[in-house]
Amino acid sequence: MRVTSMKILVLTAALGLGLGSTGLVAADEDAQLYTAYNIWYEQPAKIWSTNYQKGRLLPAGTAIKDVKQSRKTIRFTDVETDVTYTIVFVPKHHPGKSIGDIYQRYVSDKSMDQLTEGFSPSELDAIKSGTVVNGMSKDAVIVCYGYPPEIATPSTKVDGWQYWRHRFKSFSIEFDGDGKVKYAGG
Repeated sequence: MRVTSMKILVLTAALGLGLGSTGLVAADEDAQLYTAYNIWYEQPAKIWSTNYQKGRLLPAGTAIKDVKQSRKTIRFTDVETDVTYTIVFVPKHHPGKSIGDIYQRYVSDKSMDQLTEGFSPSELDAIKSGTVVNGMSKDAVIVCYGYPPEIATPSTKVDGWQYWRHRFKSFSIEFDGDGKVKYAGG
C-alpha cells in the first residue's frame, strides 16, 4: 500500500502528534495548496522559519505541490517553476510553537485572491511588492511579512511587532488602536 505524505500528516494530526491545535490545512491529498504569505529566501534549500526579510521573494498565494513535513522542516515545490523550497524550523525563535504550528502558518488551501479578500488596493500593491505601508491591517501585514517570530512578539494581539532583516538587524511595526500600521521601521 502506498502512503502519501498528506495521509501521514492527516494521521499525525488525528493522533495529536504535534501538528498544532488548529488541525491540517487540507485533508484531501489532491487539494491545491498555496504559500500563505510572502516568503523571503537566499537559498531555496534552506529558508529559516524566522522568515528573514532578505533575498528573493516567493509570493503569497504561490501554488505548491509535494508538501512534506518532518520534525524540523517543511518542504514543498512551486507548481509553476518546479523549484523545491525547504523551511527549517528554528524552535528558539518560536517559543511554544511546534513544526505543525509553523506548517499551519506557511501552507494554506487559499489562493491569493482568497488570502487577500477584502484588502484595499493599496494593501494588495504593498503585498505584491513585499513592503508594509502605513494604513495596512494586521491581516495584510501577515500576508506581506508572515507572522512575527514569537521570541520578540509573543502575540499578534499586541500593537508592536518585531521582524528581522537578517540575523543581526531587527525592525518593528507599530499599529494604532484600530489595528492599522502607523509606523513600519526598517
